[in-house]
Amino acid sequence: MSQNNVGDSGLPAHGCFILGIRLLYLAMMAGAATCLALFGVQFAAPLQEAVGGVYNPLQPLLALLRDATVPEIGGVDVAPLIGAALIIYARYVLALWLAPHSGENGGARVPDASRAQPVGATAAPAASAPMKPVARWGLTGAAAKKRRMELLREIARQKRIVEKSTGEEREAAIAAIRSHQAELQAQEKSLAFMALDVVGSTKMKVSEKPLIIEHAFLAFREWVESIMRQHGVWKSSWTPDGVMAAFPDVNEAVAAAQEVLEGLPKFNKEGHEMSVPFQVRLGVSQGNVIFDDDARMDEVSHQVIDLAGHLQKYASPDTLLMAKHDYAKLRDRKGFRTASQNVDGYETLEWKA
Repeated sequence: MSQNNVGDSGLPAHGCFILGIRLLYLAMMAGAATCLALFGVQFAAPLQEAVGGVYNPLQPLLALLRDATVPEIGGVDVAPLIGAALIIYARYVLALWLAPHSGENGGARVPDASRAQPVGATAAPAASAPMKPVARWGLTGAAAKKRRMELLREIARQKRIVEKSTGEEREAAIAAIRSHQAELQAQEKSLAFMALDVVGSTKMKVSEKPLIIEHAFLAFREWVESIMRQHGVWKSSWTPDGVMAAFPDVNEAVAAAQEVLEGLPKFNKEGHEMSVPFQVRLGVSQGNVIFDDDARMDEVSHQVIDLAGHLQKYASPDTLLMAKHDYAKLRDRKGFRTASQNVDGYETLEWKA
């Protein structure tokens, strides 16, 4: 590891250099102040004797200025004024040159951010971004899909070998299958899915004017989407009267569903003009799913997504239904009660506003 050069004073060489420059700055400003004083005392004779002692050190500069410039204007010696201006300008130019070399920031050297980090430390994130699900695998998009197909084909081939072989060949095929399956699992994201459906949407539209229907369902969609965004929704896919949405966190998916149920009475009162109020059924499930960042909801098929849809279908109106194993993952379980429905072999719990 390299070390800074240190002078006899114990200060780093760079620090001695900066200290010298600072002292030069002070000398310049003192000189400028003296020049201004010398210019001013011409108008106050009693002060000339008081400042006369500091005049001699600047005599060479002022004599040069008198020879090279106009010495007097209206009978007033302007050499001190010109000297002060030149000194101030010189300090300004020196400061401009020094800043990139010294890391000047209000007189203090600011270390490079990468060097300021201790060994093994990582920089803090700049700002919190919307939460996204993260796969544990490096490939994305088309490359990820291609690799998955290769792995699936290879797993199928190795399974045929397992069926037909014995001994070491069979054990090698089993090991290959496990390795490929582990690689596939590394592509999975932990996601929660919220399925929502408007109850009896067809009957709601009977005897209603088309414009009122259009406005009501558009307002409902915008209202639900605003709630989902507040809870970090990742992707969603709408049908005319419902939505399937993916969230990185099951707690946020449940919170979004609960907020919809809690806000529904107010929406029915103020959000639309249909004579029949909106009622909804909701289902939430959570699991590990292979879901590429560039994929649409309708392109992904998984039993976790199917379970959310089935839970929604079995839920009572204005109710959220969850499987017991997903309910156990929640931080806040208040308000849930055991439900009578058994969905896809799972015990369930329900929540009502």
